[in-house]
Amino acid sequence: MPPERRAVVQARQAVMRQYDLALCRAATEHKSRESLKEKVHAAARIAVSRHASGLEVKSFVSRLVDVCDDPMAIKENLLFVIDSIMRHAEKEDGSVVKKFEKAFAPHLFTLFGACVQSSTNRVEVATYLLKKLAAGPEMPSV
Repeated sequence: MPPERRAVVQARQAVMRQYDLALCRAATEHKSRESLKEKVHAAARIAVSRHASGLEVKSFVSRLVDVCDDPMAIKENLLFVIDSIMRHAEKEDGSVVKKFEKAFAPHLFTLFGACVQSSTNRVEVATYLLKKLAAGPEMPSV
């Protein structure tokens, strides 16, 4: 492998390790709201900062889905990570938002379902989701 290519691969691996660490910390935080907020934003900043290709975006989303399967993960926190990623992506530009929307789309129903099923505070999660859906863009009529 040429040295230039090796440097690019190593940089991507380093970013994925940083994201994985931040994501796992966010997924298991339960002590304070401020600490959770800091960890969620760290994971989102890392994901959005490396949106160069759709493949990288899919890798970030795939890892989030993998963490959701972990029994130690607090599923509600992963919803906050998704929300934060989308908010950070909106600050970048429309193409970044579209990449993340496309990557999250096949997994959202499963992630929301896992969150509501495993949650001890189901009402709060449902209220949060309804508020997010109500604040979202106008859905076309069918």
